[in-house]
This record gives sequence, structure tokens and C-alpha cells, in this order.
Amino acid sequence: MDNCGQFEIEEKLVPPEGDHNSKRLIGPLSNYEVYQFFKETKEGNVRGPKHANANKWKYNTHLNTVTYEVLQYLQQTPCVVQSPEIIEEFLTKLHPYNLTKSERLTILNTRPLQPVDIQAIVEESEERLTESQIEEILDIVDSTLPPLNVNVEAKKNDGPQE
Repeated sequence: MDNCGQFEIEEKLVPPEGDHNSKRLIGPLSNYEVYQFFKETKEGNVRGPKHANANKWKYNTHLNTVTYEVLQYLQQTPCVVQSPEIIEEFLTKLHPYNLTKSERLTILNTRPLQPVDIQAIVEESEERLTESQIEEILDIVDSTLPPLNVNVEAKKNDGPQE
């Protein structure tokens, strides 16, 4: 089964050239994975001088700014209330529809609400999916992924702080 992001993490974690102490992610990632990465990066920055990369972060204001901006944006998306278990269940339920990895990832990240949203995401949807399959996918999104309105209040304290 072809999954998204962290569910192939063993293949995606590779050490950068000449740096065997850290790892980097390659390939498409879900918003949840990006959010978790930047959240951990920010937490590593806050830890102080004992952290291995503290000096890099202390003087890299551009990286700090990017981290802050990405976290600010992602806090307004459903990814802040998702979990690996929710994502795994969601991807498993979508498997019978033969969607591409990028289509599943886009559905996960955008949480479509209407058939037209699915039609915009799935290439040649008229030929590949019936109307009832599109409705089933929307039902899977609705029943599996946390609602959009939960994200801001549920995770308000997890984001960047000044």
C-alpha cells in the first residue's frame, strides 16, 4: 500500500551529506507532518545552549521567522487536531478508491466538504469515480478527520509564542 508522509518515514529519513547526526525528510508530506516538524524545531530552539543546534538557531533570524510564520499558518488548518492514528485510519479507508498519493494527501490537507472539491482534487474524476463514490469519500472525510472548527480552540496553546 502506497501511503503518505510519515507512514513511509523509514524510507524518507536520510542523513544529509556529511551530517550523520541529523536526518531530513524527503518527498511529499502532510500538513500534520510539516506542523510537527516545525513545532519540534521551535521547541529545539527554545531549549537553549544545551541543545546541539542552539547556536545555529540563535543567530538565524530568517529560520526563526520562517518557523514562526509556518506555525502561525498551520495553526489555522485541521492538521493541529490530527494524529498519526487518525491519518492512518483515513488513508486506510481511502484505499479502495484507487486515488494517487498526491490526491489522498490533498484531500487530507484540505478536508473537502463538497463534491466539487473532490472533482477539483481528483484528476479525471468523472471517469474514475462515480457520484456515489465521491459522496462516500466525503463521508469518510467527515467521519474520520476532526472538524475544522475544533482546530483553533483545541490546540491554541501548542503554537508559537513570542
